[in-house]
Amino acid sequence: MATKQHNQMTGADLHPNALDGTTGTELSVASRAIYDTRYGFRNPTFTVAPSGTAADYNTTGTNDQTVVQSAIDAVAASGGGRVLLRNGTYNFSAGTNLTLGGKAVSIIGEGYGTIIKNLATSSSAANSLFNITGAVTVGADFIEIGNFQMQGNATGGMGIRLNSCYQGVVQPILGKSFTAGSGWGVVLWLNASIDMTIINPVLTGNSYAGMQFGGSSNANTIIGGWIYGQPSGGAGIRSGSSNKNTFIGTIIETNTDYGAVVAGGRYTQFINCWIENNGNTGLYCDELSTVIDGCWFTLNTLDIDVRATQTDMQVLNNRFNDGGKITLRSGAAGVNIHDNINLTTLTDNGATGLSVKNNGAFNPDVLYAQDNVTGAITFNRANGSTITATLTGNITPTLTNGKALNDTLTLKLTQDATGSRTVTWPSNFKKAGGALTLSTGVSAIDVIQMRWDGTNWVEVSRALNIS
Repeated sequence: MATKQHNQMTGADLHPNALDGTTGTELSVASRAIYDTRYGFRNPTFTVAPSGTAADYNTTGTNDQTVVQSAIDAVAASGGGRVLLRNGTYNFSAGTNLTLGGKAVSIIGEGYGTIIKNLATSSSAANSLFNITGAVTVGADFIEIGNFQMQGNATGGMGIRLNSCYQGVVQPILGKSFTAGSGWGVVLWLNASIDMTIINPVLTGNSYAGMQFGGSSNANTIIGGWIYGQPSGGAGIRSGSSNKNTFIGTIIETNTDYGAVVAGGRYTQFINCWIENNGNTGLYCDELSTVIDGCWFTLNTLDIDVRATQTDMQVLNNRFNDGGKITLRSGAAGVNIHDNINLTTLTDNGATGLSVKNNGAFNPDVLYAQDNVTGAITFNRANGSTITATLTGNITPTLTNGKALNDTLTLKLTQDATGSRTVTWPSNFKKAGGALTLSTGVSAIDVIQMRWDGTNWVEVSRALNIS
């Protein structure tokens, strides 16, 4: 189950050579050498810094992208290597570009004290801060980028655009205030990029999305991170026509509209994530085979919206802290909602192939002992899938409705030491053959099994006078 740990890292917490982005501990020389050899990194490292700080390249505070581009070009001309952005503020009036072309390149800052501002006055790919293009070929090239802060504006491009990159690493980034219109308000955009690892991104205040996947960006892994506070019209995460992306331990909260929108792809996984206080919906799902497992939901207007083309979905082992709210749209199919805690509201608008099992406080698969009963009583499915009771008098039970189509309920009824107690069955219980009379003997046991058809409980089997 997810636990909430905000990774609000400062520049002091990060190091350009830290791979996990959390400890701030530099890799040993030997470990870094292994990493460099694996991904083909090589010297030289070109340093960039604001004027007054010793570096290979110095910026002036105006059109700083031209200086950074010179360092990137130098790395590319060297067959690969690193650009190290020293702490300071860099003002970009346009973007930088890198075509990997079989090279391993690292563009790394020194932490959140490395601040890159997008001051461009028009929205375009060319005005995104970093435009990286790879070959989507195993072993062909590699990009490592991050360990810096990016600040957007209302007129420029995106933060980082990764096009056709394969098996790279996005080290921790802080990206905020990218608010350009027509979908440009995005910090991190992956297009046709595969098997990237994104570590602890912090993304806030972006008008379209903190992070976006498109163009068959597949098999990417997001580890940790805090994606929060996107304004109205935006979403923390957007994924379209992309497959097998996995979010592990990511905090998705306080986004005005949507925590995450996944549509048109397949196999997105949210594992042990924290999804809190998203104004419209926590997770909006409209694809094939989404998995939501071990997450913590709280304070969302709607926790999960299962849309019309969502199929083969697994909602498992999650905790809904303030009472879970899931809506299933007509057309959704093959949705399994199992073993969740504190699910309270399931609105089914016509989904097919729905399986809802063992959700605590909703339809738990547990034995519930109701003890002695007489007169007007209620057998409540929310108490358990099997209810036992001893009849100390004649009873007139109410059967609460099933929680979902094909929900099951078993009643185990025992006569007391007097026997001959009777049941007046409610109208929402449809009996096989139209009648059901209990055994009358002292201590006689009868077991009746039924299934919910959406309107009534329908008897499935009976075992009478069990000795």
